[in-house]
Amino acid sequence: MKNRLFVVGMTSLLVLGGCASQTSHFGIKDKAASVPQWITDSERVIEKAAASPGAAICPDKIARAYKYAAHAMETYWACNDANAMSLLRDAEKFATEAAACTPPAAPAPVERAAAGPATLSATTLFAFDRSDLSPQGVERLNRLLQELGKIPYDGVMIVGHTDPMGSEEYNQGLSERRARAVADYLAARGVPWSRIRTAGHGERELVVTYQECVSQEGQDHSAVLQCLQPNRRAVATVRLGADQR
Repeated sequence: MKNRLFVVGMTSLLVLGGCASQTSHFGIKDKAASVPQWITDSERVIEKAAASPGAAICPDKIARAYKYAAHAMETYWACNDANAMSLLRDAEKFATEAAACTPPAAPAPVERAAAGPATLSATTLFAFDRSDLSPQGVERLNRLLQELGKIPYDGVMIVGHTDPMGSEEYNQGLSERRARAVADYLAARGVPWSRIRTAGHGERELVVTYQECVSQEGQDHSAVLQCLQPNRRAVATVRLGADQR
């Protein structure tokens, strides 16, 4: 009887070992037949981001997401769940940023309104809950600076905006920080501070509403956040000199 139990036990171990050797997460082979739900949830978020158009625009971010996720799996199999969860959160953050990447914008257009000043404008997008300039935002502002170097202008008005996530008070401050980030960048590259004005409009001027995104994406939180991306912006409008109107 004991011998039979021993054989059954060894067979069970071999079966589990066989299952583990055939599966992996983020390139790290599994050491058990299954993993917790929070790992598979993160895997879905990152894989969805990797399949998005933004991943092709920002391959460095999606690569960092997978790097952090692989490290998380190594940490999990070393029996450190807390650190593994933290690493996966970082991986999801990079994946979300990658999914939100947009292609470079066309050169800043010149708008000539019959009843108002002619302007140049450039829209800079920001990552969720961030006020630091993205590489794409820097590229857009650099193109605007190139245009400013060719023409006279009277001033630059920069208005920051946010999505509706969070309190109105917090979003107002975030929109002001975004406007300031654009102003600091332009001023550091030759635009006189005396010609720069900034304002924050918080969540008051949404490009797309939360209700529209929920209607489009359902209850997928990551998809809703990505849908709200156009709201996370700062718009720099340049008032041209009199001879350019």
